Amino acid sequence: GIIDTENYGYGELFNEINMHTGGIGTTLELYSDVTDVRSKAFRATLEIKAKALYNKLPVAFDMMGEILTASKLDD
Repeated sequence: GIIDTENYGYGELFNEINMHTGGIGTTLELYSDVTDVRSKAFRATLEIKAKALYNKLPVAFDMMGEILTASKLDD
């Protein structure tokens, strides 16, 4: 949510997220791979979280989809 997307400029996206949700955030997490404990393998995951009231869930999911699929990574 810190860069432009195909449908929103950074400021517009920021305003939409804050107007309709309690925030959207992403994290990278590492988890032990329990199927391969001996080699101390890990699994990396990208997690996206949002806070929203029930009636705002469609907007939250739309914004999360916008960030994940339409971000301009060359920006």
